[in-house]
Amino acid sequence: MPQDGVHDYVDLTLIVNPWQAIVALAVVFALLIWPQLSARSSVRRVEKTLTTNNGGSHIKDQMDRIEAEVHGIAKAQKATDKKLADHLTWSDGFVQDVDRRVEQLESGEPSRRRRFLFRRRR
Repeated sequence: MPQDGVHDYVDLTLIVNPWQAIVALAVVFALLIWPQLSARSSVRRVEKTLTTNNGGSHIKDQMDRIEAEVHGIAKAQKATDKKLADHLTWSDGFVQDVDRRVEQLESGEPSRRRRFLFRRRR
């Protein structure tokens, strides 16, 4: 007969008793579900250290301290940049003044600036 075994099925209760089914479920839980639950708790713990302050030991506290220090350094750098720019401006004016005076000395022109103190008498 060509249809032999088509409607046959295996009764699992004949192969597996209830205690074996409970052990199989425990093994499946231990191998598949437990690692996910433990990973989720680890992720929550790491997320908490990244996003909350607790007074010093969390990463967010350390990042806040670093940001504050970088902000102070940036402020000091801006002040130094302004001082340097002011000095360069003064220096350019000084160099131009010295060049002008050297040209006057080389050309023999009298100085335009009159000095009343310590003036030589002729």
